[in-house]
Amino acid sequence: MSLLAIRAFAAGAQPAAAPSQPIIDMHLHARPAKYVGDNPFPMCAPFDLYPRGDPKHGIYEGMEWNGTPCANPIPVAATDDAVLRETITELEKNNIFGVVSGDDAGN
Repeated sequence: MSLLAIRAFAAGAQPAAAPSQPIIDMHLHARPAKYVGDNPFPMCAPFDLYPRGDPKHGIYEGMEWNGTPCANPIPVAATDDAVLRETITELEKNNIFGVVSGDDAGN
């Protein structure tokens, strides 16, 4: 058997990569860029440390990180269009279908 035939046989013997199965995200939020205020904190996936807030000040006031959130925080999108565009990009890239909930678009 020639070297070329051995290479072709070896290459053909490797299984083809199976397409990934879709992921169904049953808890996907649709929220505006400034959902938590004008200066939102970066996100970590997964969270190493969850942000803490003081219930005396409401759900959004007083939210702060008590330390570095994670090694590689994900920057927050600055506009609603960027949130939509970046979300759709990640959904398509990772073959994710989302069941989406959010606020009324008029609010």
